[in-house]
Amino acid sequence: MTDMLLIDDFKPLVGDGFKLRSTDGVETEIVLESVTPTGSPGVGKREQAFSLLFHPGTGNEILPQQTFELTHEKIGTVPMFLVPIQAGQRGVRYEAVFS
Repeated sequence: MTDMLLIDDFKPLVGDGFKLRSTDGVETEIVLESVTPTGSPGVGKREQAFSLLFHPGTGNEILPQQTFELTHEKIGTVPMFLVPIQAGQRGVRYEAVFS
């Protein structure tokens, strides 16, 4: 499913909350902060690679680097590999890269 998602699927969702579920059942919410092209070509249907940055919507726990299920009403539930990248004013920011 994630290979079908394009940068334009995420651009209108900036500022929206996503329900996040970890492999051990922890649920929280994260907010899509930005959608940025990486400058690299994409693979298959995806013409360009891009990254998504998220910040915590609720809670302050630091999530580990792993694949989570993210749910949004417009794209459904998709697995995403999130990496904690830096602490910010709103908590730890997370990145997912689509190539």
